[in-house]
Order: sequence, then structure tokens, then C-alpha cells
Amino acid sequence: TNSGTASGFGGGGLLQIKQTVKTTVVASYSTEAFADIAGMTVDITPTLSTSKILVLWSCNVGCWTAGGAGPTIQLVRGASRVNASFSSIWAGIGVGHVQNVAHQFIDNPATTSATTYKLQWYTEATYGIGLNYSNTTNAARCGQAASTITAMELAVGVL
Repeated sequence: TNSGTASGFGGGGLLQIKQTVKTTVVASYSTEAFADIAGMTVDITPTLSTSKILVLWSCNVGCWTAGGAGPTIQLVRGASRVNASFSSIWAGIGVGHVQNVAHQFIDNPATTSATTYKLQWYTEATYGIGLNYSNTTNAARCGQAASTITAMELAVGVL
């Protein structure tokens, strides 16, 4: 038996969750540079400077230029790309086909200030892409695509 008090065992927990859901179509045409994906941002204000932020995203991306290369999608905190958190998806896709790209990343912003996470995309010249886009989006057999970005504040070793 232990009649003393326990301390120093660490612990942790989920402090808050913020999510953005985008169901409308967002278009991009041959930007040849990274550009924000409209509406794919989430704001979170960490309660502890030692918290980690788990960012999860799921994007449904379609192409309306046959045979083209698809986009590269990257995660950005504020104005800076978060290292090792980007994804390049398909090449040679047919018009109207939609693919999902989903990733997660644990960030350490070391702040209690409001923090914005956003997604950006890049596509090669002459190709058009769209978030939640399919040439059969309104067909009875197809569901409505929804893309999301979620930020979760995780307390590490303090609770």
C-alpha cells in the first residue's frame, strides 16, 4: 500500500478542438506558386505554451484538365510552412475524378497567442483543380464532398 501522495507522473489531455468544414467548390487554375485554399483555415489559441497542436486535414480534390498533374498541398502556420507536412497527389488523372488526401502533423507552436493553420496548394501550368469538385458532384449517385481541417490542443505532461 502507498499512503503518500503521487507527483511527477506527468499526464496530459485534450484541451480543445477547433474544426473548419468546407463543402463548397473552390477552384484553382495553374497558379505555378503556392496559394491559399479558400476556407481551409482553422484558428486556435493554445491555453499552455507547452501544448502540442495536432493538425489533421482531409481534402477532396478533383481535376478538370485531363492528363494533368495534381496539386501539392502543404500545411502553413501563420505565414510559415510547417516542415515535413506536405503532400503531392496524383498525375495523369482523368477529368472529374476526385481523390482524397488526408494527413496529420503534431506541431509545437510554443505560444499562447492565437494561431492560424491553413492549407495551400500548387499545381502545374495549364491545369485546373478544385476542392470538393467532381464533374458528377450533383449526380444522384454521388455524395457531397466535404473537406476539413482540424486543430487539437494536447497538454503534455502537465495534468
